[in-house]
Amino acid sequence: MTRAARFSYLFIVAVIVVAGATHLATPLLTVLFSYFALRKLYFRKRKWLSIILFLVILLGTLYGFGYLIRQAFIAFPKIATESIPPMIANAQSHGIELPFS
Repeated sequence: MTRAARFSYLFIVAVIVVAGATHLATPLLTVLFSYFALRKLYFRKRKWLSIILFLVILLGTLYGFGYLIRQAFIAFPKIATESIPPMIANAQSHGIELPFS
């Protein structure tokens, strides 16, 4: 194993340990998966094509996430109005005093 390869392995291990210790594992995984996607989209020495494809995939993912959040904001009030009163009634029927009712 060359010195550069040994250093790269130790560096990656150190980055993973530091990311775990500082609770930054999610951003690290995001960067690693983005790098992986860019490497898989890179073909025939056209970096601009891989960047455009990556941005299209990223924008599609962000649009889907925004749609999910929007649907959650629409559904949560209805879910709360239908489920919280029966839970309060059930707790009161069992003699449990809830701190928020």
